[in-house]
Amino acid sequence: MSYYGKVYELFIVRGVSAMERENNSKQTGYKKIRYYLVTENVFIVLAFLLIAVGVYNFYMSGFSYWFSYIYVSAGVILFVVGLIIAIKMVKAFQRNDIPAYVNILESTDVDPESGLLYYDQFMKQADTRTQLALTTCYLACFQIEGFEHLRHFVGYQKAADTMAEIGDIFKSFQKLRNERNVLCGRKSGHELMILIQDCDRQDLKVDLQNIISQINEILLRLPTAENFTTYCGYSNFPRHAASVEEMVKNSSFAVYEAVMFRKSDPHYFSPDAFKRQETEYMKDNKLRILLDKNELQYKFQPIVSAKTGKIYAYEALMRSKSEIGLSPVDILELAQRQDRLYEVEHYTFYNVLKIMNEHNGIFADRKLFLNSIPTAILKENEFDELLNTYQDLLKSLVIEITENGMQSEESCVAVHKYMEKSGCELALDDYGTGYSNASTLLNNSPNYLKIDHSMIMGIDTDSKKQHLVSSYVSFANNHNMKILAEGVETAEELQMVIQLGCHLIQGFYTGRPNSQIVDSINEDIENQIVAINLKLAKLAYENKIYEANNFDVVSLVNLALDFYSQIYIGHSTTRIVGETGREVCMGIRIKDNTETVLTISNINLRGREAPAIEIGENCQVILCVEGDNILSYEGIHVPKSSKLIIQGDGDLTIHVDHNNGIGIGGTANEPYGNILIESKGTIRVETNGEIAIGIGGMVADEDSEIKISSGNIEIIATGSKSIGIGSVQGPTRIILDNCEIAISSSAADSIGIGSFNGDVDIASIANIEMDVSGSVSTGIGTLWDRAGRVAINDGIVKILLHCMEGVGIGSKDGDIDTYIFGKEVFVYVEGSDVGGIGNYRGGGNTFIRSGTVKTVLLAANPLSLGGLKGRLEITGGNIFCDIGDGVQPVNAYGMPVYAKVIETKESYHKKIETTEGTYQYLAEPSDLFENIHIFVPKFCIETELQT
Repeated sequence: MSYYGKVYELFIVRGVSAMERENNSKQTGYKKIRYYLVTENVFIVLAFLLIAVGVYNFYMSGFSYWFSYIYVSAGVILFVVGLIIAIKMVKAFQRNDIPAYVNILESTDVDPESGLLYYDQFMKQADTRTQLALTTCYLACFQIEGFEHLRHFVGYQKAADTMAEIGDIFKSFQKLRNERNVLCGRKSGHELMILIQDCDRQDLKVDLQNIISQINEILLRLPTAENFTTYCGYSNFPRHAASVEEMVKNSSFAVYEAVMFRKSDPHYFSPDAFKRQETEYMKDNKLRILLDKNELQYKFQPIVSAKTGKIYAYEALMRSKSEIGLSPVDILELAQRQDRLYEVEHYTFYNVLKIMNEHNGIFADRKLFLNSIPTAILKENEFDELLNTYQDLLKSLVIEITENGMQSEESCVAVHKYMEKSGCELALDDYGTGYSNASTLLNNSPNYLKIDHSMIMGIDTDSKKQHLVSSYVSFANNHNMKILAEGVETAEELQMVIQLGCHLIQGFYTGRPNSQIVDSINEDIENQIVAINLKLAKLAYENKIYEANNFDVVSLVNLALDFYSQIYIGHSTTRIVGETGREVCMGIRIKDNTETVLTISNINLRGREAPAIEIGENCQVILCVEGDNILSYEGIHVPKSSKLIIQGDGDLTIHVDHNNGIGIGGTANEPYGNILIESKGTIRVETNGEIAIGIGGMVADEDSEIKISSGNIEIIATGSKSIGIGSVQGPTRIILDNCEIAISSSAADSIGIGSFNGDVDIASIANIEMDVSGSVSTGIGTLWDRAGRVAINDGIVKILLHCMEGVGIGSKDGDIDTYIFGKEVFVYVEGSDVGGIGNYRGGGNTFIRSGTVKTVLLAANPLSLGGLKGRLEITGGNIFCDIGDGVQPVNAYGMPVYAKVIETKESYHKKIETTEGTYQYLAEPSDLFENIHIFVPKFCIETELQT
């Protein structure tokens, strides 16, 4: 920026905030700056005019050469002078170590307000003079009490002008007593100093008294003269000090005593008094340094939500530098003793709001609690300045006043006025330590009640404190207030204040004060807070229902923390978001006759003595699964008249830990509806009970269907009766497409895929692995004497069966037609009366036409393929099994076929010619066993197929 821009910024743009003016407290050379700025502009403008007139007259008007020469010369001289002033001003503005508004024509060592030396320059020159001094030197320190507040009473410019007048008094004294013997400087906004050499003490005292009188005369002309008093203290060199620094300390102590004893005449330093009062003086001096230089610092302690553990707000806690070492209590006590409480209030508001502005992104949705001093509350004109500068930020400000401070009517009126103007809020601090009464609360309507730490300490074991805090919470809930528990320091206190219903928590346990504004508290503590609330939510008996709107995004954890027990969905699109690590006890209910797309993302939901997701009648629900999701107690209820379509690439785990509960499907007495799984992720069902069913239900009917088109399905079912996929009774239709299925079914009566006592229609091209065990068991098919069809059309199927009686694929006693066209089927069975593929005692037929088939039976009465009453037809496939004498396999023409081993690893693709007809036989090599094992008639012709 050019120096013109800087000048404009300083003198034309006058709407700067008080804090900006305060941060540049030495802006007083306004009159001189304006003068030189105007002079420079006038010189340059006149220069151009004179030069232009001279040139014009010479060429156009025919004036004499000398006349034009005078005009041009005068213009050049004025231009050079103006340029010199401009260059000097530019250099001054480019200085970073001094204010840009310094007196342009005076030394940069001089303070522009008073015209006296800066403190560092004063000390440097004073040190030189004392080292060379042959006579006694005195250093006098003047303190104008209250002068630091002058700008609040008369305005900034008037205060600067007053200081300039006071500075003139010192400069006049300097000229009067010979500048070689007198040095004047300014220590701070209200402290001035004089070093005097070669003088008598009594004469000096008269001179100092005279200076005090002149300063007071100036102060008396001010409209608020009663607020200001001038004090002076002085000391001797070398009698009292061996250095200038010691002289300053001694003279400052003399002033301290003058102020303390209200002495209006110059006060001489006393070494004995200094020894007696050194400790208190040093403290007072530290406070003076702290406030004179505005070196207050702040730490920010997080205030967290008692429900979510997220940071709701921060409290700004006042601190001093470690080298100063004053505690907040020390600062307030010393400031009160020195009548400087208002400065603490002023700096706190201005400093903290500046910090908020520097971190405004954090405070877009968070509050900041700021302690106010009731006896020195910020003046309205300064609050208005803050409002103009930080209008948006003030809405995030919470002004804290102690409970006793609320007794001050003036403070209460001021705070409520500020609240109305800015939208800031009010907190009543240290509640419970004073004279707590409802009328005080109702009259002042605070937004927050901060329960004092003395009430919180040990609250987990103190029933009286619990009763009191509980009553505060009840009162606050009824009057739209929030309770903040201060000083929470243990896990037990944390749990108790949450249990009692406190809304906010502050303390070392949740977060210590920090010079940095942290974004979150320790993750373990945050999780602990949520876990406590979710546990309380499970115990809540209130039936509170949340009705989701169309396109609503619902936070499951937030609803649980607000003690909702059910989400009711009656619109077309809803998204429910949770946190996998945080279990919520709640139900999702879909209204009857609803078509909806329900998206679940990372939810962990436990049903409240009912299925976690309950679909109404005549519904079509598309369930989109995102992330990792968990359903517990029971899974998803799909009634007979409804359809469920599961999509998405997320994972879904269902824990059924309720007796006779369901994973996905129907209830104990009602048929399940239409279940279609099209997801790409993993669906895992773990069910345990008297009757344990993964996908399906107790009853199936004509409209019931289970179709799994894609994804990974994992089912673990254990109980007295267990079914991986299917039903106990009723017509069971199951379609398994391009998916991966793993089933473990263990019970006295158990099935992997199929039905206990219902006809089945099962078609699969899926890859299936299952481990089924029990007394009576079936891998794929029916358990009892029912009819139906099982078609393994493709895919790899591996079945392990451990039972007394049972079959790998088919039925023990039923009439199941079994078709094996798959890529690879492996059945391993251990037991007594067991079969591999087919109907052990039933009449169903078994057809093997392609693929690899291997059966291994370790049993007393095994039957590898087919059934005792049915037909076993083999027209293709690489088949490794021990048929024995039980069943005679045939081809499609009814001709007996016999096992034949071909020692090769090549494919077997040949035409089989018999007297009854011709057919093709295909067999592929397998990793399950060596060579090619086929079944062909004894008398046939095997010829290569024409390609």
